[in-house]
Amino acid sequence: MPTLNSPPSAPQPQTPPDPLAGLRDIHTPAEISGLPIAPGWWILAALCLATLILGGYWLHRCRQQNRYRKEGLYLLQQTVEDTDSDDSKRLQNINSLLKRVALVAYPNSGVASFHGDSWTHFLQRSAPDLQQPPELPEILSTGLYASPSQQTKQVQILEAYASNWIKQHLKESKLSVQTETSHAAI
Repeated sequence: MPTLNSPPSAPQPQTPPDPLAGLRDIHTPAEISGLPIAPGWWILAALCLATLILGGYWLHRCRQQNRYRKEGLYLLQQTVEDTDSDDSKRLQNINSLLKRVALVAYPNSGVASFHGDSWTHFLQRSAPDLQQPPELPEILSTGLYASPSQQTKQVQILEAYASNWIKQHLKESKLSVQTETSHAAI
C-alpha cells in the first residue's frame, strides 16, 4: 500500500481470486449395496428355481416311464447274442420278452392271456405305425417247430420286429384313445 510520503507508483494489477479455492472437495456417495435386492428379483429367482425343480421332476418321470423300453432292448440284445441257446430257444425267449414288455406297458389290458391271432393283433394295434412282417403270425405260432435253417431267418425277422415294437409301441393311454376313436368310426 502506498503511503503519503512515498511517490505514487504504478497501480499494481490485482489478481483475481482463485475461483476453485472456494469450492468444497467432492464427496463420493456411499457404495451401493447389493442387498437387500428388490422384490421383483426375489420373485424371478423363485420362478427360476420352481422351473428348474419342475423340469427336473418331469425329466426324471419321463425317464422312469420309458425305462422298461431300455431294459427290454438290453434283454433283447442279450437274448440274440446268447451263443449257448439254439434258434428255437431264441424264438421262444424273444416272444416271452415281447410279452413281458407288453405286460409292463399295458398292465390292465389282459395281455398275459393273448396268444395266436389275438397276440399278433394286439402287437399290430399297439404299434400301428410299425409295419408287421407277413411271416410274424407263423413265426409266433409255429416258429418253434420249423427247421433249423428256417429258424435262423425267423430269429432275425422276430428280433428286428421286437426291437422296433419295443421302441415304437404306444403308451396305454394313447392306445385306449386310439381304440375308442377307431370303434367310433365303425
